[in-house]
Amino acid sequence: MTLSIDNGPQSVGGALGARSERTTPHEFSDSLQYRLLLAVCFSAFLAVGLIGRAALWRWRVFGGAGFESRSVWHEALTRAHATAPYAFMC
Repeated sequence: MTLSIDNGPQSVGGALGARSERTTPHEFSDSLQYRLLLAVCFSAFLAVGLIGRAALWRWRVFGGAGFESRSVWHEALTRAHATAPYAFMC
């Protein structure tokens, strides 16, 4: 039995974030699913963050001193990027 590692299609021009020449429907579907999941996570964390900041007392659902000095937008985006990949681990 032989195992091979395929890095997938190479990007055009070598620039980071450049679109690849060939994208399979499966890759496009996975990318779309991840972006939708990221949007759902982001909106949920943004809502919780706004409620937490608007409360009169210092109510924090997820606690942590590292996020207090950041904006609500950045805090929600960071938490969404940290949470969304776990959906694809099974």
